Amino acid sequence: MTSISTIEQLDLVKLLDRCDSFHNNFISGTIPFYLNDAVIGYIIPEVIQELVKFDSFVYDWIYKPGKSIQLNATDFEKRSSILEKILKVWKQSNLFGVADQWRNELYSVFGPNGEVAFAVERGGYWLFGFVSYGVHCNIYVPPTPTTPMCLWVPTRSSTKQTWPGYLDNSVAGGISHGDSIVGTMVKECLEEANLSVSHSSLRSRGIVSYIKFSQKKWYQPELQYVFDVPIDENTKLRPNDGEVAEFHLWTLDQVIQELAAGNFKPNCALVILDFLMRHGILSPEHPQYYETFQRIHRNLPHPIGKYKKSKNHDASAVSTSVNPPPNELTESQHFDPCATWSERLNERDYNYKYAILILNRSISISDNRFHHLWDNASLRICADGGSNRLKNYDPTLKPDILVGDFDSLTNETREHYKRMGVQILHDPDQYSTDFMKAQKVIQENGISVIFTLCGMDGRVDHALGNLNHLYWSYAKHKETQLYILSEANVTWLLPSGESSINCGTIVNKHCGILPVGRDAFVLRTDGLKWNLENQVCSFGGLISSCNIICKPQITVLTQDPVIWTMEAPDPTD
Repeated sequence: MTSISTIEQLDLVKLLDRCDSFHNNFISGTIPFYLNDAVIGYIIPEVIQELVKFDSFVYDWIYKPGKSIQLNATDFEKRSSILEKILKVWKQSNLFGVADQWRNELYSVFGPNGEVAFAVERGGYWLFGFVSYGVHCNIYVPPTPTTPMCLWVPTRSSTKQTWPGYLDNSVAGGISHGDSIVGTMVKECLEEANLSVSHSSLRSRGIVSYIKFSQKKWYQPELQYVFDVPIDENTKLRPNDGEVAEFHLWTLDQVIQELAAGNFKPNCALVILDFLMRHGILSPEHPQYYETFQRIHRNLPHPIGKYKKSKNHDASAVSTSVNPPPNELTESQHFDPCATWSERLNERDYNYKYAILILNRSISISDNRFHHLWDNASLRICADGGSNRLKNYDPTLKPDILVGDFDSLTNETREHYKRMGVQILHDPDQYSTDFMKAQKVIQENGISVIFTLCGMDGRVDHALGNLNHLYWSYAKHKETQLYILSEANVTWLLPSGESSINCGTIVNKHCGILPVGRDAFVLRTDGLKWNLENQVCSFGGLISSCNIICKPQITVLTQDPVIWTMEAPDPTD
């Protein structure tokens, strides 16, 4: 575990000041760079003095001394050409150190609506105070019961143009003109760390933004898109393009010590602080927590670029050599809902315990299936209005427990089950649904398999709410297998990793793999008529619906949680 005292002793403001150093302290004479009515940068007097020396200045620029400046051009090519000619002249004399920082790489400059307005050589981009964009990735090995979390940290090459020999984020790089955010991240992982990743293995974790004030005069706003990639301890990062001297796999204690020593490149230190906050290592009790959060998420006073989605770095185009961490991907889980309609449930030595949960929805499954489930359940529970549904379905059936805030339970139903000796648990909590309350009671009774009768027909919002609960249950109670039974189907959530599904006798029945709420990268399936391999599934793209089960045992390996649904026959089928 990370030492709390080490974190508490970390001077966060000192780290912030090394990077987020602009506090409205422009040097005298700095003027805004406009594009139409939007301020897209700031230029200091030294740069203005050099600009006005060009013979074409009066034609290429609209200049109001001491007030503002903007390009006298309305299209991408003309704007880009003006700045290209200027920077090439300055490169020849190494004015402002342009030659030292020349990259032969263009950065995009964005206009008032986030559109690409023109492109500028990276080596001179900063002279105009434009927002620069980059990607940073934290590649880490998650903790286990016996080992702490570790983070891959590179030492920058001694030949780097900037910050040679300093520590960096696992992988990072600027976004070149014409490139996408995710495409850049995929490319940088391969080029810098020899790590091939897919679009879906990258987990977007937000943005880190700040404004540098280099040498107390250069205004430099920057925005970094942050990603996490968890991997296992057997996957090694190796320098690949000469930008990294070596990689280290360090515990977070070691990382924090290097932060305190000032050994990280300043903006990379902010990305590390963001990582420590998100993973709960840096707690809100730290006296500088609020200031840190504010300053690594600064509101930049400029139009922010709208990047297009990558077309060249999807899952089908990029091989995946990332070995996922055991606790996040490689654990195998077995699902056997077909056991509930097995005749073996009637055998005393057949140990398959489950609960049946009735929500406030119509009981739409067949009588044969319902009574088979009810008779063999270890626990029978009704959530609030589900009690009314059961009474109307068959008043002779006795549940074990009624639970909920009872805003839907009728007095007649309450008295009916009270006379039968049913346990009635009133839970007035308005921050949890009756579904959540019932699941909590079931788990407190030591049962981890739940079959819920709530239907997927009727109102669409109810159906989607049920699917949302599957994701909620997985996030809160990974040990619980929660199935939703409707008239013709059984539906549940497959977690990240490998899942084996016992389909029993329902070969040749229909099934589906559905991503809900986010794209899902399915690495492979086995046992389906149309198997998937390295396929991104998404609404608006490909989903595996109307697929057919071809084997009694199905295997699904997925990078992201997905909904699995399949036809469920009656016990007599």
